[in-house]
Amino acid sequence: MLFNSIGFTQIVQTIPISWSNDTLNGVFFEKTAMHLPVRFLDDTTYYYFQLDTGSEESFFYSGNLMKPETLNLLNKSDTIQTSIGKLHFAKLETQKMMNENGRIYCGTIGSDFFDAKIVEIDYLNQEIHILPSYSSKNYKLDSLKLSFGRPIISIQTPTNNYDFMFDTGSSLFELWTSKKLWKKMKEPNGEVLEFPINSWGILNSAYRANVRSSITCMHSEVEIQTIWYNSNKQFAKEFKSIDIAGIIGNKSFLNQILLIDFQNMKIGLKK
Repeated sequence: MLFNSIGFTQIVQTIPISWSNDTLNGVFFEKTAMHLPVRFLDDTTYYYFQLDTGSEESFFYSGNLMKPETLNLLNKSDTIQTSIGKLHFAKLETQKMMNENGRIYCGTIGSDFFDAKIVEIDYLNQEIHILPSYSSKNYKLDSLKLSFGRPIISIQTPTNNYDFMFDTGSSLFELWTSKKLWKKMKEPNGEVLEFPINSWGILNSAYRANVRSSITCMHSEVEIQTIWYNSNKQFAKEFKSIDIAGIIGNKSFLNQILLIDFQNMKIGLKK
């Protein structure tokens, strides 16, 4: 059950995941965005928020697609009780609410929502679990590092370890890095595909290649096939400014159950 029928007095333990797809340069990509259905007090409508662990904050978008009473609540207070627990919202004027296929997409849930929680992302069953506790023997765990509250996952090469931010808002990409590191980590003679991508209002080119077989992640339990970079140099500057090598998205974990323990600073996969 997504919500408590007698009121939002407790944080739910299970939140269903809803996926959307996208097409780039004529190529269809499944599960490019992860959304969570959210209800607000006295409003029976489910509103869909993209889960974006690459964002430090949670946002609701501009527009008036929500019921006036709910929109008024969001405009009056930056912290509000919902069917998935208490959310702290800022307003993002540059992003507009959308109504697609009968669903209202109206915001982003960032990594701040998971602060001090134990979170299990069950990709296999398309659910998120907020756990009160767990048995460590059921998981292969490593220490959790954070970049401004956002989870870090280590990628290993034969000579180095690299910190990649785990970003559920970048579902399209397995690994996304700078051009310099992309050249080092891609297959030397493999095919390179180019895709047009709009970023910061500018149309750029993104390049995808197969990753070297020697690249591993989470004790080789996570399979990574491709690596990307964007021709917009601003991305490489952003990565450098927060001391990460790039971003790792959902795609590599779609057959996994990923645990992120923000209480005890552990991260790992269910055995």
